[in-house]
Amino acid sequence: MQKFTGKLIYLDTAPLIYFIEAHSKYAIPLEPIFEANQKGEFTFITSTLTITEVASGPLKKGRKDLADLFVNTLLNAMHFQLIDFNADIAIEAASIRSELNLKTPDAIHLATAVIGGAEFFFTNDRDFSRNEKISVITVDQIISSSF
Repeated sequence: MQKFTGKLIYLDTAPLIYFIEAHSKYAIPLEPIFEANQKGEFTFITSTLTITEVASGPLKKGRKDLADLFVNTLLNAMHFQLIDFNADIAIEAASIRSELNLKTPDAIHLATAVIGGAEFFFTNDRDFSRNEKISVITVDQIISSSF
């Protein structure tokens, strides 16, 4: 976690889902990261789009309780900032989408990280590693301790 100390870290949806839903492969390796964040060692930032992405799956399965857990975590966690989608992010997302051929939601996430001043983009989607705007760290890298 030393690499993250004092930094702004963009939190993509996958690591949050893995942690909250106690994914069999990823939840335990993610514990130290989320604990370090809760202690204030660094700040997570993410887009308000993340609320839509993490809540829609549970709602589709009739799990309002789980959707509420995600929403409450995003809205109330300490050392966590939600960044609203705005024109600057939309323009940056369009540029990123055209350069990297990312899907619109992924371009919005990456643009939010860039505009929001994040130093790392924490995900498990290797498509983001093609960008040159921000360092990408994947959950798989953390598990293999290669970050």
